[in-house]
Amino acid sequence: MKKRGLGALSLTLAVMFICLAAACGDTGTVSSGAPAQDGVQNAPAVTEAETTDDELGDTVPPLDFGGAKLRTIQQGPRVYGFWAGEENGDPINDAAYRRARNAEERLNIEVCETTLVNWDEVSSRLKQSVQSGSDEYDLVLNQIFRSGSDAVGGYMYDWNQIPYVTLPQPWYAKSVQDASIGHNLYLLESDLSSSYAEQTWFILFNGKLTESSGIDGLYDTVTDGKWTADYLYQLGTSLYQDINGDSKADEDDIYGYATSVSDACMTAALFYALGGRMVELDRDTLTVEHVIGGEKNIRCLEKLSSLLYTMPNVYNKLEIGRAGRLQKFTSGRFVFCMCQVGILTDELLRAFDDPYGVLPLPKYDESQGEYYTLVDGGADILTIPATLSNPEMLGAAVEVMSCYSYNYNIPAFMDIGLEQKGTRDEESITMLRNILDSRVIDFGYLYDSGSGWVMSLNGIIKKPDAIASAVEKKMKSVDKYYQKIIEQFTSEG
Repeated sequence: MKKRGLGALSLTLAVMFICLAAACGDTGTVSSGAPAQDGVQNAPAVTEAETTDDELGDTVPPLDFGGAKLRTIQQGPRVYGFWAGEENGDPINDAAYRRARNAEERLNIEVCETTLVNWDEVSSRLKQSVQSGSDEYDLVLNQIFRSGSDAVGGYMYDWNQIPYVTLPQPWYAKSVQDASIGHNLYLLESDLSSSYAEQTWFILFNGKLTESSGIDGLYDTVTDGKWTADYLYQLGTSLYQDINGDSKADEDDIYGYATSVSDACMTAALFYALGGRMVELDRDTLTVEHVIGGEKNIRCLEKLSSLLYTMPNVYNKLEIGRAGRLQKFTSGRFVFCMCQVGILTDELLRAFDDPYGVLPLPKYDESQGEYYTLVDGGADILTIPATLSNPEMLGAAVEVMSCYSYNYNIPAFMDIGLEQKGTRDEESITMLRNILDSRVIDFGYLYDSGSGWVMSLNGIIKKPDAIASAVEKKMKSVDKYYQKIIEQFTSEG
């Protein structure tokens, strides 16, 4: 099988994150390219581990950590988590089990059972541990947005100071360098986190409804670079059906396109897909530029507004979380539906009789070179407590286990959990692989916290003729928020 190639501010951020988590996707539910920072690449010269022709090897040398314990804490509950206690025949679970055993044998460590707590408790556990100096955890897998708050609070160790972690490797998010503040990197994403795949945004479509409407060749449209916002608008408008004949769009009808004006992360994902960006950080001067007010991004917001508000008969009331949208999709009410990848593993979808497939989020227009997507703010991201006592062991373990995940865990998740169970054709499988390869991370999204732009996007685009003025009106408060972040990162202590 081929494998795919800081005080008061912290309190304020914590409160904002609770609000943000409640407005983003499947948060809390069961279920890319530039060179890395210099510090992360300063691993000793090593020889690569033995691999087969179909695998990539890490560059961690033979090491012996004398049985040191690797201790983790993760948000839960989880269908598939970091730790698996035994093999049970589920290929995804079993890959996680063997990943731990491989690391234990190579590094002479013990991968301990993960401390699993509610999604809203991980941050408090981390802070208590750091403040008490108790050194309880080596690795934290917490929500992306809440982890941003913890980083600003000074509770995390800099990944750039961790040996053996080599960011140019494909098992790390390709745009992860955009998570850095100056020369400090506190948030890291790799294939070690299964939820980074599960909570990726994409479009699920009903093949029976597209076929009956005479629409074919959707995958060719994507491959040819013609899957655009305007094309989705055109199709979504034309596919609406007034099933009950009451001449109004209601819950009994069939909708060409389903989205949500209450799910902030869903909206942000579509904005990024259109090539839109909110803020950029100058890492030399540590200043923030609000590029969202630029001409290009205003155009993206206008296009976004058309897909959420002005499209005739758009269904923009999807519930937050998987259950509501899944129930409506499997009742045959939606042709195109915004979803997260993990929905493909759900038994209700897999029992659905109609053929269905996966598509990336649309581009702004055909001139846009790539398709993009985001991962929901509730997905796990890898962070290190500031009290870490054994950086060499942690770095070696993360590198070895991330590489193993790239070669085995993610393919198991895709090939078994998704491809054989969750999709119905080979072209969908190719689409899914490309969707996962199109994920981006940047400073503006990671450190938004609810005081940045994400939570305001739906309100900003509600009136298409007033988007620029709405951005300008919000600019002062958002800029003040980001300046506090920078000051907190650069302050002493």
